[in-house]
Amino acid sequence: MTYYITYKEITDIFLRRMELDKPKTGAAAASLWLPEFDEGRLQEAERLNVILPLIKWCVDRDLLTDELKDELDLYYEDYTNGALDDVLADYEASEVIADLTACYKKVFV
Repeated sequence: MTYYITYKEITDIFLRRMELDKPKTGAAAASLWLPEFDEGRLQEAERLNVILPLIKWCVDRDLLTDELKDELDLYYEDYTNGALDDVLADYEASEVIADLTACYKKVFV
């Protein structure tokens, strides 16, 4: 699978943006981050790579919005059903899945 927005690179950009802007809520972080991307132009792996750093940041700070909680649940369901197997590139799948499952366990288990 080939795509341009990789998890490591976009996570680094996201964290720099959050450090610069210092949003106080999950909704504020989402408002700062998500409008930067045209969701209709992203491949599924790119969409996950864009939203997962936001979800992880919010989970780590107990700021997860209901919308992001729903996204987390849907992506975890995709993972457990094998729907991400052919979507994620081999070179980053383990890191993405590790962060996805860690977030899911913090929120739902």
